[in-house]
Amino acid sequence: MLTGTQLATAISAVLVAAVAIGWVLHWIWTRLSNAAITDTARITEMINRLHEADRAREAAEDARELAENLLASREAEMANRMAAMQSRLDGALDGREAELTRQLREAQADAEASMSGLRSARGRVMELEVEIDALQRQLAEALPEPEAPTEVEMRKEDEGQDPDQGQDQPPAAAAEDQPQKAS
Repeated sequence: MLTGTQLATAISAVLVAAVAIGWVLHWIWTRLSNAAITDTARITEMINRLHEADRAREAAEDARELAENLLASREAEMANRMAAMQSRLDGALDGREAELTRQLREAQADAEASMSGLRSARGRVMELEVEIDALQRQLAEALPEPEAPTEVEMRKEDEGQDPDQGQDQPPAAAAEDQPQKAS
């Protein structure tokens, strides 16, 4: 049989092997059981984060849609205002252009009427000048040539006396007999 030393060694070996096997089994079980817990916690945390990210994405999409709608309504409003302002501006420009065209026509008509009146006045002036020249020629032909002043008349003029004084005609009648010269 076994001696005491051999028995102690065998029991020691069995105990060491049991401890080693127990420790390995414990380590395997801890790894398996903790892995399941850790993976579940990680998966749950990941799911929660995914849900939060999805909610944030939906909120961002809603905010983007709201901003796009607001922008579209602003653009439509600005386009309407721009179209209204353009139509008012076009109307004002058309009205102003029509007014200026009317004023130009009136000014041209006034200028044409003035030019026509000026032409007729020039024609009439020329007729009158021709008529005056004819009358002056007739008058020059009808009147005798004036006599040369005598020495006595010249002296009286130099002294400042009227040379016709002392003649038979009064001074007013003598002035009427002298022809008037037209310039």
